[in-house]
Amino acid sequence: MRAWAWAFAVLFAVCSAAVAQPREDDPFEICSDRAATPADRIAACTEIVDSNPADPTLLSLVRLFRGITYLNESDPERARADFAEAVRLDPSNALAHFYLGNAAYDLRDYPAALAAYSEAIGLSPENAGWYNNRGNTHSRLRDNRAAIADFDRAIELDPSYPQAYNNRAIAHSRLDQDELALADLNRALELQPDWPEALSNRGDVYLSMNDEKLALADFQASLALNPRSPPALVGQGRAHSRAGDLRQAVRSFDAALEIDPTSEEALMHRGNTHYAGRDRDLALADFNRLIELYPRTPAGYLGRAFVRRESQDYEGAAADFSEVIRLRPTVAAPHYERAETYVEAGDLARAIPDYDEALRLSPEESEWATRRCRAYAEWGRQLDAALAHCEAAHAAAPDAVTLASRALVHLRRGNFEAAQADYTSALELAPKDPDALYGRGLARRGLGWPDAPADFEAAVEQDEAVAARYAARGFAQE
Repeated sequence: MRAWAWAFAVLFAVCSAAVAQPREDDPFEICSDRAATPADRIAACTEIVDSNPADPTLLSLVRLFRGITYLNESDPERARADFAEAVRLDPSNALAHFYLGNAAYDLRDYPAALAAYSEAIGLSPENAGWYNNRGNTHSRLRDNRAAIADFDRAIELDPSYPQAYNNRAIAHSRLDQDELALADLNRALELQPDWPEALSNRGDVYLSMNDEKLALADFQASLALNPRSPPALVGQGRAHSRAGDLRQAVRSFDAALEIDPTSEEALMHRGNTHYAGRDRDLALADFNRLIELYPRTPAGYLGRAFVRRESQDYEGAAADFSEVIRLRPTVAAPHYERAETYVEAGDLARAIPDYDEALRLSPEESEWATRRCRAYAEWGRQLDAALAHCEAAHAAAPDAVTLASRALVHLRRGNFEAAQADYTSALELAPKDPDALYGRGLARRGLGWPDAPADFEAAVEQDEAVAARYAARGFAQE
């Protein structure tokens, strides 16, 4: 992190000015001496803190030095306390604000990190590394547009800053801006060609662009430089999976989990690969482990929901989709999938509110509109609403399913002429659909047409169970 090198340069310049003719037994010199052991630095800084010097600026620097040592020794809690005190003693100490942000970031307190970085930038607005760090914090808070603005400023201040290009690429990728992400990663790799992380990230972008060949090449190049990189191993596994080589994909995920048994990405993708390979037990084990390790992230619940639904554990699947909805209440897809689960379970009354909510959140999903139209038609209640939803679905996607569903609504309303017309249009698109054939037979019988029996016979020839399905809907062939 470039900001750290800059920080030390400033700190030791300050120390040189503050301390004339330092002596070897001077605690301040040891406290600020990078060559001293961490234990000696902490002891010397603590001696000064305990002596409670009258100069708040000096004490702020000492707290800053000790905090940096704690942070380098992987003790962000103590570091944070020292940086907070350094800021209190000298609110104009931009470096203390910056390191307070670093400690909060390491503790995953991203709102506090954002506030501290913003204070540091307000006091010293020309440091590229500080914008880079704040950009990363925005990314953690899922504010990718704000992150990009900070990375833009970092690059403006330092056009040869590869980390800023790499981090901006990640933010672009999360916004589905793959071309911009690819351009940034190409630039990062021009500046730092043998950089495993950037190669792995570019592999992710190629995967998003459906170029498995280039993606796999980048993941393998990354692993040649760093064979023990879980992200690159996971990426390699994903590329193999996308290419249909599920066995090789699982080997890559296994290798990632040998290095990091808690890798969320590796567990999630291995679970998905087991599921794709029809190995429900292994998939379920991975998703259960994900939930155990990361109970506040939706991936494990989502994967387990699909396994449970395929195993016809509809209540268990619905419960898992409900947990995903609780964790991500503004995402439409879990509502749709829970609706589909209720439909499979034959519980249309619970399915319909979920279809409604899914389409409220994502009204552009024409397939979901078709499925809602079908559910309303099958349910047989609120026929005015059912017809309105089917009209909307037909306007968006006039396919055979929507036409047959609207025809069923007309049939329930006793509008045999409209039902006959819609079933006929559906059969033009799907000539052998037994449900449409049988439904048209019912409509034509209602109209008194003599060719209704021919539709019944053709429908039963395609599917002997079709008459029973219509009888369950309240229609019987006389």
